[in-house]
Amino acid sequence: MASRINLPWCEPDPACNDAARLCAEVRDDLERISQLQSQFPDRFYLIKFEDLAASVELETEKLYKFLGMPVTDSVKAFLSKHTQSNKTRDNPFSTVRHSNTVALGWKLKLSNETIAKITDVSAPTLKMLGFL
Repeated sequence: MASRINLPWCEPDPACNDAARLCAEVRDDLERISQLQSQFPDRFYLIKFEDLAASVELETEKLYKFLGMPVTDSVKAFLSKHTQSNKTRDNPFSTVRHSNTVALGWKLKLSNETIAKITDVSAPTLKMLGFL
């Protein structure tokens, strides 16, 4: 939700700015993914953004292993360049940033009250994702 705050087109659109609606959609997606993973265990891989951002190399290794592919030196170099930058993020569409800072940045953008409200309406989804 924090990343949506600064998007002018998001504010008037309940499909974009309503935490309860977003979490319900994510919960539905997670239920579908679980069903598909049960039916096709070798075809579906779920990765959480926060896990990837916190452990880029480890999660990339796990994903590539699932895909049966080696992580090449060029992939490692790309990841290092694009996920460990301390440059200011002037361009919101840039792929260069410090990923762990981005993943935890919502804590600085939202008030404790807003976080509590979002957590309250999103609790079932957050539990499914292992955050609660």
